[in-house]
Amino acid sequence: MRKLLSLLLFCIAASLAAGVSAQGQYPNKPVKFVVSFLAGGGPDVVARILANELTIRFGQQFIVENRAGSGGSIGAAYVAKSAPDGYTLFFATEAPLVTNPLLYKSVGYDTLKDFAPITMLVKTAFYVIACPKLPVSTLAELAAHARKTPTTYASTGHGTTMNLAGEMLKKGMSFEMTHVPYKGVPPAMADIMSCTVDVGFGAYGSAMPLIKGGKVRALAVSTPARVADTPEVPTLRESGFASLEQIESSFSLAAPAGTPQPIIDLLFAEVVKIMKTRAMNDKMTERGITVQVSESPAEFTQWIITASKRYKAIIDDAKITVE
Repeated sequence: MRKLLSLLLFCIAASLAAGVSAQGQYPNKPVKFVVSFLAGGGPDVVARILANELTIRFGQQFIVENRAGSGGSIGAAYVAKSAPDGYTLFFATEAPLVTNPLLYKSVGYDTLKDFAPITMLVKTAFYVIACPKLPVSTLAELAAHARKTPTTYASTGHGTTMNLAGEMLKKGMSFEMTHVPYKGVPPAMADIMSCTVDVGFGAYGSAMPLIKGGKVRALAVSTPARVADTPEVPTLRESGFASLEQIESSFSLAAPAGTPQPIIDLLFAEVVKIMKTRAMNDKMTERGITVQVSESPAEFTQWIITASKRYKAIIDDAKITVE
């Protein structure tokens, strides 16, 4: 009996040691970053920068894979159903993590049950932009124009923060615009430039070159103070619509629920280290993005809970629905 008990304890110890050893070797094969929007947009660009840095740090390839559609829910559902081994990670925005579950009857996942949050990464300002031929230069002029003429606005999909921004804007300023959803930033920007749609919302990195090139007209910016690169563009507060600042554009990192805690902790530590470097901060700053990492995976989880409550209030107040 004593020999049997000793053998059992030895097997348990060996099994635990093997598990720790396997996790200690992480990663020992390529890791996939799933971005739930098309290549070329803000999430994709930042994901590729971070993936490259992690490849250098770990000596294993971190590869970006784009799975666009349903406002980010397709990519999110794919990751939620992936093996919880640390080799498929979700490079997320607040749409699939927070707003989509509030708007859709079913997204194929439950954020808090199906994901292990790792960390917030960055937050970015956005511009309200218009087709260059649209005869408006301020939000007030946009509202007046839209009350007389059918007007459209672009977003990166139903339920995304840019969809919410459009709905909040037209409700708050009492005018109508028809929503035109896209699968990503590049096609939305292209159609605003060509005046296929009238209005849109662009993060600093994607909107700035178009504003500077005269390809779109900036009506307002979401930052508390005017941006140095566009001193002529008023803030949302100056434009009389400060409540739109509640809409945040953020990128973050999560893994499938059940991913071993040592892997979550390792990824958190290394990603935060990278994001806090001067080189990474410079790369983000030149794209109008602010590095804002979480204090811990638990703190990021709490952000998701708090943001969900805030966005639910926005959605309920604006009576936003997804068809």
